[in-house]
Amino acid sequence: MKKFLISFLVFSILTLVTLAHVASADTTANNLGVNYDTLYNNSTAGIPNPLGDKTNSLQAFFMGILSICIQLGTIVAVLAIMYGGFLYVTAQGDEEKLGKAYKTITWALVGTAILLGSRTIMAAVTDTVKQLGTGINN
Repeated sequence: MKKFLISFLVFSILTLVTLAHVASADTTANNLGVNYDTLYNNSTAGIPNPLGDKTNSLQAFFMGILSICIQLGTIVAVLAIMYGGFLYVTAQGDEEKLGKAYKTITWALVGTAILLGSRTIMAAVTDTVKQLGTGINN
């Protein structure tokens, strides 16, 4: 029963967050960055980039994916820390349950640190690949 209630609570929170995001979306704005007036009025128009004008390179594409992962990961990290706190409060002095709570909170914080450092990791990998690329051409 507890698992069902926790699952229902998590599902409800995620649904409310999603619905709030969808309800606040501006449906009149062009989120893809495509200028449809010039696209359809131009006789030499090609296929537009479905990801928008901001993703003209592979690096920009991965940065877009990374930003989405960071947004989703932040929600998961907060929920994991809250779950660890819930385990800590309900342990009532039981050493085994306290150990599980500490482990949950510790790994949630490790995941949060990796999440926050992911842009730095991405920049380091990108710079390394660029340096490898310029070394081959020389």
